[in-house]
Amino acid sequence: MSKNIAAILFDFGDTLVMFPRLAANDKSASFKKIVKRMYNFLVKNGFKIEWEPFFENYRIIRLKQIEMQRQTGREYDLRERVSKTLEALGINLPPGSEIIEKALEEYLKGYERSVTIERETYTVLEKLHSEYKLGLITNFAYPPFFHKIIEKFNLKRFFDAIVVSGEVGWAKPNPKIFHIILSKLNLKPEKCIFVGDHPEIDIMGAKNVGMKTILLSKEKSSLYADLTIRDIRELLLAINRLKIKEK
Repeated sequence: MSKNIAAILFDFGDTLVMFPRLAANDKSASFKKIVKRMYNFLVKNGFKIEWEPFFENYRIIRLKQIEMQRQTGREYDLRERVSKTLEALGINLPPGSEIIEKALEEYLKGYERSVTIERETYTVLEKLHSEYKLGLITNFAYPPFFHKIIEKFNLKRFFDAIVVSGEVGWAKPNPKIFHIILSKLNLKPEKCIFVGDHPEIDIMGAKNVGMKTILLSKEKSSLYADLTIRDIRELLLAINRLKIKEK
């Protein structure tokens, strides 16, 4: 295997960049705060809606979308979530409308400011890019936000292929999204190592299509991963360990 590894594939959020835990609890004050930003934008633009019904419908539709994704592997559309929330309040507005796009930009503005990246991530990607093909697979229900973040941190230059769930319609851990990036790279799964922070979504997803896996997590461990590391700075050594292990 050591001679056969051709690509290192990455998850994005909480692997290469760190996202705030704002939406971990849909009844938390932080989650309500970011939804309120969108609500305020809509009210300022002439929508006569009350906060409590708006938030409750948004919360319920969000949970339904997440459950549907879990059951089917299909990615949901964040624009559709807003459209359905307004529909529940008697307002018909298509998901692709400009006002929904702008409302989501407002919704994500505060979230964007909280995204961070470690300086060492650039060093690791530079070294890996000189030796391997690099790929990125991310679950993003609103692709424009992903592209804004990756441009902000100047990360696109490292990757030979990028697959965004909201653009292809499938989300990790569904095998189809992994096969899409393999097709883009023209590689078999056994020639790839996948690096991610989530034991089921990232590690099991990649493992099920035949990739070797490295879990990057300070908090979680996984019986599924071939190796677990706690810091991005450990990645180069971990990749070499995997290659030696498989000789």
